[in-house]
Amino acid sequence: MRIATLCILLGIICVKSNVADAVPTPSLSVCQPPTKGDYLVLVVSPTQANQETIRRALPLQLKMIVCRYSKDVVVRVEGFKNITEANQQAQNLRKLVKTPIAIAVPPTPAKTNLSNYRPLPLPKGYAVLVNYNNQPKIATKLRQFIGKKVGLVSYRQHPYLLASNFSNQAQAKTLQKRLQSHGFKTILIDSTKAILLRQEIQF
Repeated sequence: MRIATLCILLGIICVKSNVADAVPTPSLSVCQPPTKGDYLVLVVSPTQANQETIRRALPLQLKMIVCRYSKDVVVRVEGFKNITEANQQAQNLRKLVKTPIAIAVPPTPAKTNLSNYRPLPLPKGYAVLVNYNNQPKIATKLRQFIGKKVGLVSYRQHPYLLASNFSNQAQAKTLQKRLQSHGFKTILIDSTKAILLRQEIQF
């Protein structure tokens, strides 16, 4: 499994470059996802020289941890208060290293341990997704509108609210039109293309 899979699990944006994979030291701890209110910069760092380059470039207030995710050695940088700060640091690091870099935003405030995390594909059919732009009030509004719990999925490496999924396309389109008429930004997709991250999202 590569960092692209890590991006899917966390709902993050990746910038890829060509680099050979390296087998991490077994003693490295497993990379943890971001905690509530924190943003991460993740950098694939297969060599100590690469890691030291990153360490020297970071401001003192940021915390750097070398960890592993499957076959990737990753530098995990935390301490960013918002996406703008994380983006700026990622841009600075891209000038120094040629390995893939990702910015991680927590899909929910709850902490998630990747070792116990088991995302699942949606059943075959059609899924109605809502773009919530990381705004909890949209999830609350959607839950009130449809009268049931709202799930969280990853689709094309971005997090979406799952309004519902159907085996019948006509039913899915009907729900989509209802949601759009009430101001929700929706998409209708082949449900097998999405990964279910949470059965119920809570803010």
